[in-house]
Amino acid sequence: VRHSPDGRVLAVGYFSRAGVNLADVDLYDTTTRARVGRLEFRDIHFGNLRTVGWSDDGRALYAAGSAYNAPGRFIVERIAWPSGNVESMVVPGDSILDFAALPGGRIAFAGFDATWGVLDGLKVVSRSESPVLRVVAASALEISADASKVQWRDAESVTHSFALASRHVGDGD
Repeated sequence: VRHSPDGRVLAVGYFSRAGVNLADVDLYDTTTRARVGRLEFRDIHFGNLRTVGWSDDGRALYAAGSAYNAPGRFIVERIAWPSGNVESMVVPGDSILDFAALPGGRIAFAGFDATWGVLDGLKVVSRSESPVLRVVAASALEISADASKVQWRDAESVTHSFALASRHVGDGD
């Protein structure tokens, strides 16, 4: 939930989905408390758009969350305000947990994979690297027969391992 910089509009993103391949963001007039718009996004194959944030000048609303259309391809929706024109971009990494307005209409984002970045319109102008190796899905996680080692595949299908006794991270077997 985020107020526009002028305080007139409240944007609400949702953890739940509106339907198959559909996620919504609602807009409310803060004076009348009436819903004044619903933005529907049909390019969201999985996840949600629970994170919303306004640019400092109020000319753009960003929506993201765990929404993705392929593993490791997380979607950020940029809505021009007040026209409502929508543009989408893919941010590599993981779910977007928060946005913060920056001067000049740019916006910072924080990712679940411990990354952060800066968007200028639809361009990632800065992004940190993740210190965390990401497990794509539970099916990518394996435990050795003697339970001494855990193995997983990351978003690029590279296999990594962790030996419990030695506490050693390795590549594959």
